[in-house]
Amino acid sequence: METSQLLLLLCVWALSSLSLQSGRTCPWPRPDSEHFNVTLLSPSPSFSALLEVRCHPGYGMADGRDISLRRCQGDRQWSGDEPACKEKGKTAETEPESKLSCPLPDKELLLIHGSVAVGSTVQYQCAPGSVLVGNSENVCHEGQTWRYPHPICQRMFCPPPQEVNHGYLVAVLKTEYNLGDAIYYLCKKSFLLDGPNQVTCQLDGTWSTAPSCR
Repeated sequence: METSQLLLLLCVWALSSLSLQSGRTCPWPRPDSEHFNVTLLSPSPSFSALLEVRCHPGYGMADGRDISLRRCQGDRQWSGDEPACKEKGKTAETEPESKLSCPLPDKELLLIHGSVAVGSTVQYQCAPGSVLVGNSENVCHEGQTWRYPHPICQRMFCPPPQEVNHGYLVAVLKTEYNLGDAIYYLCKKSFLLDGPNQVTCQLDGTWSTAPSCR
Protein backbone atom coordinates (compact mmCIF):
# COMPACT_ATOMS: atom_id res chain seq x y z
CA MET A 1 0.00 0.00 0.00
CA GLU A 2 2.83 2.36 0.87
CA THR A 3 4.58 1.68 -2.47
CA SER A 4 1.40 2.33 -4.46
CA GLN A 5 0.91 5.63 -2.63
CA LEU A 6 4.43 6.64 -3.58
CA LEU A 7 3.85 5.85 -7.26
CA LEU A 8 0.56 7.76 -7.30
CA LEU A 9 2.06 10.85 -5.71
CA LEU A 10 5.04 10.77 -8.06
CA CYS A 11 2.68 10.70 -11.06
CA VAL A 12 0.69 13.65 -9.69
CA TRP A 13 3.88 15.60 -9.05
CA ALA A 14 5.21 14.91 -12.56
CA LEU A 15 1.98 16.09 -14.20
CA SER A 16 1.87 19.27 -12.13
CA SER A 17 5.55 19.96 -12.93
CA LEU A 18 4.90 19.62 -16.67
CA SER A 19 1.93 21.93 -16.39
CA LEU A 20 4.00 24.60 -14.67
CA GLN A 21 6.80 24.35 -17.22
CA SER A 22 4.37 24.96 -20.07
CA GLY A 23 3.56 28.46 -18.82
CA ARG A 24 4.76 31.73 -20.31
CA THR A 25 5.48 30.19 -23.69
CA CYS A 26 4.96 33.30 -25.84
CA PRO A 27 6.95 36.56 -25.62
CA TRP A 28 5.40 39.24 -23.44
CA PRO A 29 3.41 41.79 -25.50
CA ARG A 30 5.14 44.89 -26.81
CA PRO A 31 4.01 48.22 -25.28
CA ASP A 32 1.09 50.23 -26.62
CA SER A 33 1.63 52.02 -29.93
CA GLU A 34 0.58 55.54 -30.93
CA HIS A 35 -2.39 54.00 -32.75
CA PHE A 36 -3.42 50.94 -30.70
CA ASN A 37 -3.50 49.42 -27.22
CA VAL A 38 -2.38 45.88 -26.39
CA THR A 39 -4.06 43.98 -23.52
CA LEU A 40 -3.22 40.48 -22.26
CA LEU A 41 -6.57 38.83 -21.46
CA SER A 42 -5.00 35.95 -19.53
CA PRO A 43 -2.93 35.96 -16.30
CA SER A 44 0.22 35.05 -18.26
CA PRO A 45 1.21 34.54 -21.92
CA SER A 46 1.05 30.75 -21.67
CA PHE A 47 -0.26 28.34 -24.30
CA SER A 48 -3.75 29.33 -25.59
CA ALA A 49 -3.64 32.74 -23.81
CA LEU A 50 -5.47 35.56 -25.62
CA LEU A 51 -4.03 38.97 -26.55
CA GLU A 52 -6.34 41.84 -27.55
CA VAL A 53 -5.18 44.55 -29.97
CA ARG A 54 -7.57 47.54 -30.03
CA CYS A 55 -7.13 50.46 -32.45
CA HIS A 56 -7.52 54.01 -31.17
CA PRO A 57 -10.65 55.94 -32.27
CA GLY A 58 -10.32 56.99 -35.91
CA TYR A 59 -7.91 54.13 -36.70
CA GLY A 60 -8.54 50.68 -38.11
CA MET A 61 -6.81 47.58 -39.43
CA ALA A 62 -6.34 46.64 -43.08
CA ASP A 63 -9.42 44.38 -43.01
CA GLY A 64 -11.60 47.14 -41.54
CA ARG A 65 -11.73 45.78 -37.99
CA ASP A 66 -10.99 47.88 -34.91
CA ILE A 67 -10.17 44.92 -32.62
CA SER A 68 -8.08 41.80 -33.20
CA LEU A 69 -7.49 38.80 -30.94
CA ARG A 70 -4.24 36.81 -31.08
CA ARG A 71 -3.70 33.44 -29.41
CA CYS A 72 -0.49 31.98 -27.97
CA GLN A 73 0.33 28.96 -30.16
CA GLY A 74 2.34 25.81 -29.55
CA ASP A 75 5.28 27.25 -31.52
CA ARG A 76 5.69 29.98 -28.83
CA GLN A 77 4.41 32.67 -31.22
CA TRP A 78 1.24 34.77 -31.26
CA SER A 79 -1.22 33.90 -34.02
CA GLY A 80 -1.92 36.32 -36.87
CA ASP A 81 0.12 39.22 -38.17
CA GLU A 82 1.81 41.92 -36.14
CA PRO A 83 -0.77 44.62 -35.32
CA ALA A 84 -0.97 47.69 -37.56
CA CYS A 85 -3.67 50.34 -37.16
CA LYS A 86 -3.85 53.08 -39.79
CA GLU A 87 -5.87 56.28 -39.82
CA LYS A 88 -9.19 55.62 -41.51
CA GLY A 89 -9.46 57.18 -44.97
CA LYS A 90 -5.69 57.40 -45.43
CA THR A 91 -3.40 55.02 -47.28
CA ALA A 92 0.06 53.99 -46.17
CA GLU A 93 1.59 56.53 -48.58
CA THR A 94 -0.31 59.48 -47.09
CA GLU A 95 0.02 58.46 -43.46
CA PRO A 96 2.28 60.87 -41.53
CA GLU A 97 5.71 59.63 -40.61
CA SER A 98 5.84 58.00 -37.17
CA LYS A 99 7.70 59.62 -34.30
CA LEU A 100 11.26 58.70 -33.43
CA SER A 101 11.48 56.15 -30.65
CA CYS A 102 13.97 54.40 -28.39
CA PRO A 103 14.92 50.72 -28.84
CA LEU A 104 13.21 48.07 -26.74
CA PRO A 105 15.12 45.57 -24.60
CA ASP A 106 15.24 41.99 -25.85
CA LYS A 107 14.06 40.48 -22.58
CA GLU A 108 11.00 38.22 -22.58
CA LEU A 109 10.35 38.55 -18.84
CA LEU A 110 10.18 42.37 -18.96
CA LEU A 111 6.81 43.99 -19.67
CA ILE A 112 6.78 47.68 -20.66
CA HIS A 113 3.81 50.04 -20.24
CA GLY A 114 3.60 53.34 -22.12
CA SER A 115 4.98 54.79 -25.35
CA VAL A 116 8.61 54.46 -26.43
CA ALA A 117 8.43 57.65 -28.53
CA VAL A 118 11.01 60.39 -27.89
CA GLY A 119 10.01 62.44 -24.84
CA SER A 120 7.74 59.73 -23.44
CA THR A 121 7.97 57.84 -20.15
CA VAL A 122 7.59 54.08 -19.74
CA GLN A 123 7.01 51.87 -16.70
CA TYR A 124 8.54 48.42 -16.32
CA GLN A 125 6.92 45.32 -14.87
CA CYS A 126 8.18 41.77 -14.47
CA ALA A 127 6.36 38.57 -15.34
CA PRO A 128 4.96 36.53 -12.45
CA GLY A 129 7.70 34.60 -10.68
CA SER A 130 10.35 37.31 -10.89
CA VAL A 131 11.21 40.64 -9.23
CA LEU A 132 12.38 43.92 -10.80
CA VAL A 133 16.01 44.94 -10.23
CA GLY A 134 16.70 48.53 -11.34
CA ASN A 135 14.60 51.62 -12.12
CA SER A 136 10.87 51.03 -12.56
CA GLU A 137 10.51 54.06 -14.91
CA ASN A 138 12.53 55.42 -17.82
CA VAL A 139 12.46 58.35 -20.26
CA CYS A 140 13.29 58.28 -23.99
CA HIS A 141 15.62 61.21 -24.83
CA GLU A 142 15.79 63.11 -28.14
CA GLY A 143 18.87 61.18 -29.20
CA GLN A 144 16.76 57.98 -29.09
CA THR A 145 18.57 56.85 -25.97
CA TRP A 146 17.16 55.94 -22.56
CA ARG A 147 17.92 57.97 -19.42
CA TYR A 148 18.68 54.80 -17.41
CA PRO A 149 19.78 51.28 -18.35
CA HIS A 150 16.90 48.86 -18.70
CA PRO A 151 16.21 46.94 -15.47
CA ILE A 152 16.31 43.17 -15.28
CA CYS A 153 13.82 40.66 -13.96
CA GLN A 154 15.37 38.29 -11.46
CA ARG A 155 13.60 34.96 -11.12
CA MET A 156 12.46 33.90 -7.65
CA PHE A 157 13.20 30.39 -6.40
CA CYS A 158 12.64 28.34 -3.26
CA PRO A 159 15.49 26.42 -1.55
CA PRO A 160 15.11 22.67 -0.92
CA PRO A 161 12.18 22.05 1.48
CA GLN A 162 12.75 20.94 5.05
CA GLU A 163 12.54 17.29 6.01
CA VAL A 164 10.11 16.09 8.68
CA ASN A 165 10.84 13.64 11.48
CA HIS A 166 9.55 10.12 10.78
CA GLY A 167 8.65 11.07 7.22
CA TYR A 168 10.15 11.55 3.80
CA LEU A 169 9.77 13.76 0.73
CA VAL A 170 8.24 12.66 -2.56
CA ALA A 171 10.14 14.87 -4.99
CA VAL A 172 13.00 15.16 -7.42
CA LEU A 173 15.78 16.65 -5.30
CA LYS A 174 17.06 19.96 -6.70
CA THR A 175 19.03 22.93 -5.39
CA GLU A 176 16.19 25.34 -6.26
CA TYR A 177 12.48 25.08 -7.07
CA ASN A 178 10.29 27.31 -9.22
CA LEU A 179 7.41 29.30 -7.77
CA GLY A 180 4.30 27.13 -7.66
CA ASP A 181 6.22 23.85 -7.44
CA ALA A 182 4.64 21.34 -5.05
CA ILE A 183 6.46 18.80 -2.85
CA TYR A 184 4.64 15.86 -1.23
CA TYR A 185 5.22 14.23 2.16
CA LEU A 186 4.59 10.68 3.38
CA CYS A 187 4.99 9.32 6.89
CA LYS A 188 6.90 6.19 7.79
CA LYS A 189 5.10 3.08 8.95
CA SER A 190 3.16 3.46 12.24
CA PHE A 191 3.12 7.29 11.92
CA LEU A 192 0.22 9.49 10.84
CA LEU A 193 0.42 12.73 8.85
CA ASP A 194 -0.65 15.83 10.76
CA GLY A 195 -1.33 18.68 8.31
CA PRO A 196 -1.37 18.99 4.50
CA ASN A 197 0.39 16.27 2.50
CA GLN A 198 2.14 18.85 0.32
CA VAL A 199 3.90 22.20 0.47
CA THR A 200 4.04 24.82 -2.29
CA CYS A 201 6.81 27.24 -3.30
CA GLN A 202 5.26 30.68 -2.64
CA LEU A 203 5.73 34.06 -4.36
CA ASP A 204 8.14 35.28 -1.67
CA GLY A 205 10.51 32.35 -2.20
CA THR A 206 9.42 30.40 0.90
CA TRP A 207 7.50 27.15 1.31
CA SER A 208 4.02 26.89 2.75
CA THR A 209 3.69 25.28 6.20
CA ALA A 210 5.04 21.73 6.31
CA PRO A 211 3.16 18.86 8.01
CA SER A 212 4.47 16.60 10.77
CA CYS A 213 4.38 12.85 11.37
CA ARG A 214 3.08 11.71 14.77
